[in-house]
Amino acid sequence: MLRLYKPVVWEYSRLNIQGNLLSKRKIARLVSDKVVEGWDDPRLLTIAGLRNRGYTPTMLNSFIDRINVARAGNENVIQSNVLQL
Repeated sequence: MLRLYKPVVWEYSRLNIQGNLLSKRKIARLVSDKVVEGWDDPRLLTIAGLRNRGYTPTMLNSFIDRINVARAGNENVIQSNVLQL
């Protein structure tokens, strides 16, 4: 018997928050063009950016629980006011 490692892969649908940029490729361009100060710029909705805004891990977990992250489909658009302190 071969004892090969079988990784578990979890795939989720894309998170779309109305009026906010969430594409890694587009954010990387903003970072490289020095439009923003880095991936931790508070204007971005990256985990590091949200942390610099004052969001705690508990708050982010609560947000994810409220929006009901799905495993399929890209048609879900979340209103930006859902992510408020």
